[in-house]
Formats: sequence, structure tokens, C-alpha cells
Amino acid sequence: MSSFEIGDVHVATDGESLTLSRDGEPVVELRLDSDGLSELLDFLRSVRVTRFNRRRGFHVPIVVDDFKVRLGGDLSHLDARPRDVSLSGIFLEFPPGATPQLEVGDEVEVSVALASYASTMNGIVRRRTEDGLGIEFSHAADTRAPTPPSDLSRIVMRLEREWLSARLDR
Repeated sequence: MSSFEIGDVHVATDGESLTLSRDGEPVVELRLDSDGLSELLDFLRSVRVTRFNRRRGFHVPIVVDDFKVRLGGDLSHLDARPRDVSLSGIFLEFPPGATPQLEVGDEVEVSVALASYASTMNGIVRRRTEDGLGIEFSHAADTRAPTPPSDLSRIVMRLEREWLSARLDR
């Protein structure tokens, strides 16, 4: 049995079901398939604030082909594929061996576009892996609650709807 706390709510799972309880009394019990349970647990853990998880918003997996991302300056020619995005940041994947030579703490300009919405923001590399970069948008770096540009908010909301629709269609 795995469990953790979110505020005063106790979240527990046995791998097949999820139970939310408060004051020792179950409030909600859900049974999901293993993929759904895993995804819901990932989401719940992402909103839980710990010293190891600095995320301040749900990272929306990208399930559409028309969401475009471009890095600024000399990096604009790179083939970056967005894996997920939130109001406070984005994770970009790159083809093997093509991750740009940016280090944690480096600043980079990030432009995102979806349909008629577009936004360009400064960002800070917060995570580097073999296959990509986690970039925190500068508007979120020094505040407890991100204050994103309005077009970014619209883009993230639309991507959330697309992701949810794809999940419900399964």
C-alpha cells in the first residue's frame, strides 16, 4: 500500500484502487484501470508541494500536433518536441544527441503557439536529461503563484481540454 498526504487529505492506493480520506474516514474510493490509476497518481503527486517537487501546476501531456515551440536565438533551428507544459514551465524533448548545450541555470527565450494564440517568454533551464530540457518560465520563477501571459493561459487551457477529451475517448 502506497500513501501520501495533500493538505489534510490522505491519499492511499493498493495498485488497483485509490482512496481519499479525511480524519480517518474515506471520502472517495475509485477503481481505475492501471494506466488511469497511474496517471491520476502522477497528477496528485505533481500538485503536492515538497522540497523535491517545485511544480506549481499540473503539467499537461501534449496530445495534439499543432502545438508549436521554438527556442530563441541560435537555438531556433532545433527540432524540439514538447512533452508537457504548464503555466509555469515546459519540458522539451530532442532527438538523440541533439539536446542543446544549455546547463541548469541558463536563460533561454521560449515561444509557444497553438491556433491563433502565441506567447514568447524568457525561461530558465531547471532540469537537463539525456533526452531533453525542463524550462521554468521566468514569470513563475520568483513567485508562489505563476502570473502567465494571457495567451499562454489560453493555450494551456485548450491543451488541458484536448488531453482530457483524448483520455475520455479511450
